[in-house]
Amino acid sequence: MLRLVGVSQGLGLHQRCVFAPVAPPYTGRPFIHQKWDCFTLLRDYYQREFNIAMPPVTYFDEWWSKGEDFYMQHSGVAGFYPVTNLQKYDVIAFRLFSHVFNHSAIYLGDNKILHHVGGKFSCIEEIRPAYVKMMYGYFRHKDMIKNG
Repeated sequence: MLRLVGVSQGLGLHQRCVFAPVAPPYTGRPFIHQKWDCFTLLRDYYQREFNIAMPPVTYFDEWWSKGEDFYMQHSGVAGFYPVTNLQKYDVIAFRLFSHVFNHSAIYLGDNKILHHVGGKFSCIEEIRPAYVKMMYGYFRHKDMIKNG
């Protein structure tokens, strides 16, 4: 997406339009694997809100059913570490019909998460009992650890 950020003023015929990329909103994204999915939502959120960049990674659709463990292989490299107490902006790891952690959500506080499940639009919703049963654990980025 692009948005117009300025038009040069001039007397000649060579006026210029300048366009800048516009970041997509966090909610309402259609699910497109590797473009708009739970990992890209996590990556975009941490980059935009906290200026925390994730290293580039590659993955394929349904990696969890093909013997891969994407999140666990990359969480430490990306600066995320397991924690036992859930805090605002932590990542909640889920096992959605899988034996490995294959879905991530950002905890927003007040029992709400931002996430993007396959086949649905990204959204903010309450943590439902069904999700609690599928929770694998919590992860916190090293730059988000509070001192004291």
